[in-house]
Amino acid sequence: MRFRPVLPLTLLFLIFLAVTSPLFGQSDEGVPRLPDIIRNSPDHTSAPVTNDDQAQREQALRAAQMRQEEIKRETQKLFELSAQLKEQMDKGNGQLLSVDALKKTEEIEKLAHKLKGKMKSAY
Repeated sequence: MRFRPVLPLTLLFLIFLAVTSPLFGQSDEGVPRLPDIIRNSPDHTSAPVTNDDQAQREQALRAAQMRQEEIKRETQKLFELSAQLKEQMDKGNGQLLSVDALKKTEEIEKLAHKLKGKMKSAY
């Protein structure tokens, strides 16, 4: 007759239940959770807690501000390129375009098209 080690298996099963029962217990769905780095810090009670809606609004606002700054930079660059092209045209004889002037017009056209797309996506 074989002897079965019932006591070690029973202890192992009880330990397994003790460890896994909190995992299957309550669900904290909908409750904002702090990131692990803040939760594990010595004083995590002073960390601000934001819900998902507020965080999404703040993120959208930051993205809109960044997009607006980028549009301003690209508009300034478009203005500078246009001014440079005008200077080149004024210096030239008016009958012949230089290769540099053609490249500038292509760059202006690409930048204007890119800017138009960004402005449309902003609204």
